[in-house]
Amino acid sequence: MRSLRHLLPSAGSLIVFEAAGRLSSFTAAGRELGMTQAAVSYA
Repeated sequence: MRSLRHLLPSAGSLIVFEAAGRLSSFTAAGRELGMTQAAVSYA
């Protein structure tokens, strides 16, 4: 059986996902989180 570690996203990924959804923009999420737009879309 696979461990939960492989099934669940990391906490950092969830924070990025939440910010991108709330702001409806990868660019705005990156600005808020101190990341580039490319890093947000990759996460």
